[in-house]
Amino acid sequence: MKRLFLFLLLLISVTGKSQCNYELCITDDFGDGWNGNTVDVFVNGNLYGNYGASLVGTGPECFFISVNNGDDVDVIFNATGTFVNECNFALTDASGNQAGAGDDISNINNVIGNCPCGATAVSATPELILNCSGMQDTINFVAGGICNGSYEYQVLVGGTVVQGWSTSSVFYSSPAANTSYTVQARCSACPASIASDDFDVEIIDPPIISGVLEFCAPGSTSITASGSTGDFEWFTDEIGGTQLATTPTYTTPNLNDTTTYWLQANGLSTSAEKS
Repeated sequence: MKRLFLFLLLLISVTGKSQCNYELCITDDFGDGWNGNTVDVFVNGNLYGNYGASLVGTGPECFFISVNNGDDVDVIFNATGTFVNECNFALTDASGNQAGAGDDISNINNVIGNCPCGATAVSATPELILNCSGMQDTINFVAGGICNGSYEYQVLVGGTVVQGWSTSSVFYSSPAANTSYTVQARCSACPASIASDDFDVEIIDPPIISGVLEFCAPGSTSITASGSTGDFEWFTDEIGGTQLATTPTYTTPNLNDTTTYWLQANGLSTSAEKS
């Protein structure tokens, strides 16, 4: 008896149900709603919900039906109103495929719930970063699909893994040069299904400052920034200072002492805009 009991526990663990959403959409051919007609949705013979009364116009009006693997789903038309021949409805499975269609004559019967496990999408935010060489940025990942385990992520540069599979949805990037990354996502319960997304980190070239930087006081000088992309901004301090100019060249006021100015280069991406 003890061995049989342990076997049953293992069987339950392996055959645990996955849950997903099927979608029921209803339409009206004439465009005046369902005029008192409805449909009942049954899951395993139990009433899940009644739909149709709220439809206005042609539609479609859609509703999510939560099902498990192996559930029996039926959609039954109720001719409780008028103009029944204008009413149509369709059921779509979790993969986006039509599982059945019906009208006032035909119901949708015996659709067996199928919730395929796996990551179907992953997104990196942001997908494009501009930064100075060596500075750290944070990229966040979000996976989508059906997973009754935990989503795991891996980051690669080309074919080289730079962050191995883990449940961490964060990646810290600080490359010295422009780098293109790929994030992969999978579900721990079904790791063979892998989704991926690309993101880029571009490095802003440091500007070159030229001009007369040493002279006898009192006096004024012009200093010019070049060698980087985008716009330049001159400030009195590194953090929280007063902006002095937004042009490549800045002409100082009369100076009596050694003075420090700060230049910020705002880079422009060389990549095509991400969709």
